[in-house]
Amino acid sequence: MLWQVFVAAGLFNCAFFIPSYLGFCVLLAPIFLYLSAARGVSWRGGTLFSALVFIPHFYWLWWLLRYNCEVSIAGTSVVCLYVMLGFALPTTLWLWGTGRVLRAVPRFTGMGLFVVSSLLFHTYLTSYSLWFAGTLEGYPFFDVRIPLVRMNPSSSPFVYLQPDAKRDVTHDPGVIGQRIYQKLAALNIQSGVIVAPESTFPFPLNQHPEVVELWSSVLPKDVHLLIGSQRKEGKKFYQTVYWLHEGRIKNYYDKRHRVIFTEGVPAAFENTSWAKDLFLGDKVSISAGTRDGVVFDVGEGIRVWPQLCSELFMKDSLQVQGVDMVLWLVNDSWFPPYFRKQLARLAQVRANQIGVPLLYVTHEGAVLFSES
Repeated sequence: MLWQVFVAAGLFNCAFFIPSYLGFCVLLAPIFLYLSAARGVSWRGGTLFSALVFIPHFYWLWWLLRYNCEVSIAGTSVVCLYVMLGFALPTTLWLWGTGRVLRAVPRFTGMGLFVVSSLLFHTYLTSYSLWFAGTLEGYPFFDVRIPLVRMNPSSSPFVYLQPDAKRDVTHDPGVIGQRIYQKLAALNIQSGVIVAPESTFPFPLNQHPEVVELWSSVLPKDVHLLIGSQRKEGKKFYQTVYWLHEGRIKNYYDKRHRVIFTEGVPAAFENTSWAKDLFLGDKVSISAGTRDGVVFDVGEGIRVWPQLCSELFMKDSLQVQGVDMVLWLVNDSWFPPYFRKQLARLAQVRANQIGVPLLYVTHEGAVLFSES
């Protein structure tokens, strides 16, 4: 039975790590899981499958916490172990329980039950599986549509502004503002829309009117700038996308979904000082925005619905009406290369769900995804 577990885990990993060529393997993995379950997979087999799948998959989480959030090795290890256990225990229980049922029913009945239980478990993973982190959300990156989706990218209708590489980012807003000014001047466009991804200006832009004035001095009146930054209101900080036009901030949108343990501590841990010290340290917690339905009318009848990073990743049910385009700003520089590809494929999945062109703007470029 263990060889079937090895094969199932290998097929699953091949599908998600090499989706362009081996995405179809995600359809083959359940066959070997069924064969293993039908023979009565043990707890050891379920645990082995979980380890083979979750340890390589969640390398992105180690990368994010250790190298970008600068969490200690001990803290990173605790989080990764906790998250993997949060997924491994239900997975092991599902495989073991399904195996017990399959051995008690006729073969064809068992096949049908396995299909139903697999679909239900997939729903659990993608819709409810993060309960152990204090939030009733799913984990979208186990969605089988990611390796199977047909990519349909095209060039961006807007001009892209490349942010500084992570190694070049300083803690001086004046320096970053001057660099962006130079890049805006180099674009030399007379009309249209310029887009820049999440955290391009990683400071509260509303607290730096001199930077807005500097950028406006080089932007013609027919140019709109949509840029990822931050906003400060009182003691609260927000991840924000600003719409700049005609020398001023015309509107803004605050991110309404926080990434757990990196932008803020979940409600279940808010009163736990060790959790805040471990995950946030001396960094400020990002607050969740409250303004919904914000739309930027950037001229020529183009209505843009702004969204930031995890908001669309973590939403499976999306309703978009009265807009011409979804603008999705993402800071993908926080993730390792293999995971950036998964993010892009999930963007295509979301474009298919929404039915409206989705402009995916990252630190590597801007791509327009249309329904495929």
